[in-house]
Amino acid sequence: IPGYFLEQDVSIFEKQMLLNYFGTLYTLKSALPEMVKRREGHVVIVTSAMAIVGFTGYSAYAPTKWALRGLADTIRNELSATNVRISIAYPPDTDTPGFHVENTLKPKETFEISPPSIFSPDAVASCIRRGVDAGHYHILSLDLLQNCLIRAMSGVSPRSNLLLDALLAPVSHVAMALFSFNADRVVRRHHKSKAAAVAT
Repeated sequence: IPGYFLEQDVSIFEKQMLLNYFGTLYTLKSALPEMVKRREGHVVIVTSAMAIVGFTGYSAYAPTKWALRGLADTIRNELSATNVRISIAYPPDTDTPGFHVENTLKPKETFEISPPSIFSPDAVASCIRRGVDAGHYHILSLDLLQNCLIRAMSGVSPRSNLLLDALLAPVSHVAMALFSFNADRVVRRHHKSKAAAVAT
């Protein structure tokens, strides 16, 4: 549920964490023991772009996706000797009924900061499937800017193409700086216009 941090009740944060993080955790706790016993399986943890970036409107949602990223990194390492594979997917904005409902609740700043591209569910699913088939840990998305951020935010986790990541590192860092600059610029501009409206 998008909204302003200062205006949202703590219960919204709790519900988001229960749904996004604990919903995934309960599923993993149920499925992984049998996969480990069989020494076979592949789990894809689905996060979103909010697992690598956070901005106005997503203070209740983004932390749940960052938590999933941390969970994926830790269980990937823990299960690395079991032949059970873990991947993490970062689907971009996807043309679903839930996304359209989300758009009715987004603050104006969120609309301006969010990338304008929206992708079809079939295209997003195909992209995730290609990443699974390729055996990638970080499954890139259909959004090129988002992929720059994923590459830059991979940390110490496995990379699908270390050489490409190294070559793109300067581009990724510039993309991150530009994104951050734009997000802050949008928020400051809206803050200034709200203050001017209150003053008149």
